[in-house]
Formats: sequence, structure tokens, C-alpha cells
Amino acid sequence: MTQDSETMAPDTKPGGGPMKFRLPWPGWLRISRPDGIVIGDGAIMLRRLHFFSGDVSEMPRLRRGSSSPALELPPNIRLSPLTPEAWRANPRILETDPAIVAARFVAGGRCLIGWDDAGDRLVYHLWVTEAPTYIGWIFRTIVVPPDHLLVFDVWVHPDYRGGNVHWAGAAWACAEAIRCGRRYIFAGVEEHEYYPFAMKYARIGLGIIGPYSRIVGVKLFGAAFHFIKGPSPRLAHFRDRLRRMYAKPEAV
Repeated sequence: MTQDSETMAPDTKPGGGPMKFRLPWPGWLRISRPDGIVIGDGAIMLRRLHFFSGDVSEMPRLRRGSSSPALELPPNIRLSPLTPEAWRANPRILETDPAIVAARFVAGGRCLIGWDDAGDRLVYHLWVTEAPTYIGWIFRTIVVPPDHLLVFDVWVHPDYRGGNVHWAGAAWACAEAIRCGRRYIFAGVEEHEYYPFAMKYARIGLGIIGPYSRIVGVKLFGAAFHFIKGPSPRLAHFRDRLRRMYAKPEAV
């Protein structure tokens, strides 16, 4: 899921970690993973983002109001919504520009945070919204499709990547979509991220997420151009495989 790069350096990926590597030649060319190329100091950029959609109506456990899938967290980690009031009392809890945070809350955005009680530090955040939202990594405002809830600006502290912190947050986002009457969750990832994300969603009982659309963004010396395409056939094929593997009827 994408991290809003209004608060990111140009060489960070949507998941929050470094995404580029430098070639020993030529020095002005930097190539990221397959979905991003940067030339110079960002004068020319090419990026691609795949958006996926997940039908929360396929999640009987959450529809019944039951707890989200059992995802054991470290005992020192607490996940809780960050209210506008709590943020205004301590705006430093998020590194995001306060003007951006305030605008998100005004637009109806909700934020989930993970707090490390032992280290007294923030280790996770995730945002959801129904409002049009600027995603800096692809340098475009994303209009949320009807009946969808956008999940964005997801960050996990490096010490807790690879565990259940984010997946507990994903379960919260799915439950939030159900709570506010939306049928689908919606998020953008790089292509290589879709496969483990989709597999994990299915494995922990959050349903099958499938490709919705692709956006290719090109920035040339400050001017941005975008090309919107339909879902990737390769990702759609993988979604169909997951349906055969995991989509089993469950009594409601």
C-alpha cells in the first residue's frame, strides 16, 4: 500500500523503505524496482502503480461483527485509531506535515497508529479515506471509486516489518470499510508487492484482492503526465489462482 510521498524523500518506495539502487555507471541514472525509474535528481521520473480492490462482502467473519483474524502482536505494541483531538494535542506523533494531516482529518480521513510501549515510539501508521487524495509517489490525486475505501500512507517501522503489525492494520481497514458501508477496500502497490499482499490477505481470511487499474506517471522537469490502464492481465491471472486456492464458501 502506498505511502504518501508528500512526506517522503524521492528515493523511498510506497512501503516506506529504500527502493532504488545506484548503478556504478552512469552516475546520473538511478533505477528502482521495475515500477520506478529516476534520472538525475528527480528531473525525470517514471513510476507505475497497480491499484487493487478487495470485496469485504467476501469476509463473513468481519461482516458478522466478529473480531478480525487472530494476528498475534508483540505484547508491547498497541494499535489504536488516532483521533483529530489526540493529534492536535500531540502533532509530533506523526512526521507528516501538520497541514497535510489537518486536511486529511477535515476531509474525513481516519488514521490507525501502532505504539511501542517499551520504546515509547510510533512504529506504524495507516490512513483510510473516501475523499480524493494526493499520492505523491505517483504525483497524482486519486479519486476513490464508488463504494470503495482508500487505504494509503502505510508505514511500518523497520524493526517490525515482516511480522503481523501491518496485517492487523489491514484487518482494521477492512472492518472500517464495513463499518462505514463501503463494499471494497482500494489501495495502490508496486507490481512485485501485489503477489505477497494478495497471498497474505487470502491466507489470513481477509478475502481475495484483485487488480483494479494501473497508473503510469511520468514527470519531466516538473511537468507530470499520466496514463491510466485497465488491470494487469498477469495480476488478474494470479487473483484467479488465489480464488481457486482459497475462496471457499463459509456459512454466515
